[in-house]
Formats: sequence, structure tokens, C-alpha cells
Amino acid sequence: MVAASASPLLQAAAAGGALLFRQLFDAPTGTFTDLLAASALRRGV
Repeated sequence: MVAASASPLLQAAAAGGALLFRQLFDAPTGTFTDLLAASALRRGV
């Protein structure tokens, strides 16, 4: 069970919704960026 005050992303995950995770790499700077989103909500964190 997820608390009512939890983020929409956590609520979607707890309800069995699909999550999207991508790790992006920027070669010129050598840095990584992580993307986490709820597919059904079409929103990222």
C-alpha cells in the first residue's frame, strides 16, 4: 500500500503500472542522465 501523499509516479507503480527507465550518456561531457517515468501518466520525475 502506498500513502495517499505519495507521488503520482509511486502510486502508478504500486497499482501495477509500467515504469520507463532510460540512462542517457553525453559523450562530450562524459556525464549520465537517468530518466524515470510512468508510462500511463506520461510524466517523468
